[in-house]
Amino acid sequence: MHNEKRNDVTTKFNIVMNYKGNHAKTLVYNLYDNAASADFVIAVTAGSDVPVYNTSMCFTKSETVDRWCALYADAVKLSNTNIYDDTIGAIAPSIVLKGYSQDTLNYLHNYVEEYEILLMQGKIDDNLNRWLGPVISVFNDNIHNCENNRVGYESSWLSFRMEPFQRIPLRDEHMELFSPGYNSKKLYLGYSEVGKTLWHMFEADDQQAAHRKQSNPKQAITNEIMLPYFNHNFQWEPYDSWCKEHAMGVDHTDPRQYGQIEIGELADPLDCALHPFDQIQVEIVKNDV
Repeated sequence: MHNEKRNDVTTKFNIVMNYKGNHAKTLVYNLYDNAASADFVIAVTAGSDVPVYNTSMCFTKSETVDRWCALYADAVKLSNTNIYDDTIGAIAPSIVLKGYSQDTLNYLHNYVEEYEILLMQGKIDDNLNRWLGPVISVFNDNIHNCENNRVGYESSWLSFRMEPFQRIPLRDEHMELFSPGYNSKKLYLGYSEVGKTLWHMFEADDQQAAHRKQSNPKQAITNEIMLPYFNHNFQWEPYDSWCKEHAMGVDHTDPRQYGQIEIGELADPLDCALHPFDQIQVEIVKNDV
């Protein structure tokens, strides 16, 4: 991999966590000297102010029960709209009550993807999106929180994006930066796309989406990041076998379908414990070495 090229200037990305009005924790990441990190800095600094929104995490088992109940409540809200009538049909909230399964989560996620497609097509007006958009966002977060707990990630993760949201299309020089798996001491670009990659489908065993060829590989560098609080080793053979069976006709060897882009690492490798927080601020600091 070519993620760790350095020069005479270090760029630090600081994530300042506050809790109940007091400083709780600051995570300091040294950004790599590569094209993706440079574009990430451009995306983050594009606005004069960059408040954070859409924070999401993987929760404990007891907290996941609460989020499973929230999924049902959000599904009820979606069922009271007619936005899906001409596409995938009205959502059925009762499916949530049938049990905590990946098939149920896959079913629910279809409605997140379809909403985003309808939004991009201009079929959802601004007034509706103002109240329903946040419902969809929380709905999506809760799906993935439940999903990550279900597949056995014992630790947490943190993902957030900054406003104004920025997208810089991927270039050839970004392609060599993709690598599979996660390391708890690294900082990653967020997915930032509508839908799922083939790796997401494989992890969720979402065979229906794969058969429909609905995978959507990463398309852009954005100001969304992901901090894993777990290590995940990617295994090529199970992924390769699954894709050959369920995703024929789609290039599953495209690194954008199964890889992530690392843009930095913790300055202190031991400083990776998750602390309670209710507010986040970010800082980009450049220092001459």
